[in-house]
Amino acid sequence: MKSEKVKYVTGKVYLLYPVLKEKKEWKGNLKYSVTMMFKKESPEATKLKEVLTHIWKENKLTKRDHNPLVDGDEYAEIKSQEGKNGDLYKGHYFIKASTQFDIKVVNGKKQPWTGEDQDISGNYGRVSFLLGAYDNDGKGITCYLQAVQILEKSDLEIQSQGASIDDFEFEEVPDEGEEEDLPF
Repeated sequence: MKSEKVKYVTGKVYLLYPVLKEKKEWKGNLKYSVTMMFKKESPEATKLKEVLTHIWKENKLTKRDHNPLVDGDEYAEIKSQEGKNGDLYKGHYFIKASTQFDIKVVNGKKQPWTGEDQDISGNYGRVSFLLGAYDNDGKGITCYLQAVQILEKSDLEIQSQGASIDDFEFEEVPDEGEEEDLPF
């Protein structure tokens, strides 16, 4: 299997589930990561599919091997069968890039970005990553995150996947400083 990696820089895409400030555990390792989502009929989809197809054929991968590009319609259907809402993904593709190494995160003016991860989920951005085939513990293509540029707010409405404060019942809570009758 060829080990050459292909550098890829996206155009303007939606950024989802960013882990950019501090590494979090993912598949047993501490990593930075971000998921990119874009419309199926966009130039971005065409361009990325061409690059992935080239890597796929060059490394003689099969349908059983891991393809990092996920069809949002298929994913939404799976979520629906699980009783969850996957409407956000319909009509889109998405792909996740991650790394154990330090990354650069900048704003639209290429200045260091100082916000929090939750501030950018659903925003537009660009992402630089490497695509490479692997043949250890399975075969496929993976995405190695290198840099993220946060561009602007988007119109994407990210709704919680089932977590809602409406799930909780109201309970009277004593004000701070107010004595509470304890059972012991």
